[in-house]
Amino acid sequence: MKSVPASRDDRAHKNDEGEAGDNSEAGLCNCPLNYRLNRIKQLTGKNPRHVLDLFELLCGLMWRK
Repeated sequence: MKSVPASRDDRAHKNDEGEAGDNSEAGLCNCPLNYRLNRIKQLTGKNPRHVLDLFELLCGLMWRK
């Protein structure tokens, strides 16, 4: 039986925060979206990758005065 090498997607792992681990190993790019999501997390303390935090952020935007 011939083994199939793992793709880069299979090697990418995620930590507890739902973020990709070592980007250089996984072959992932450092794109502006990841930067912005991380920046939102730093500024607000809410992680937009989690559904409940994202909901709170969106409600805050809709009902701000």
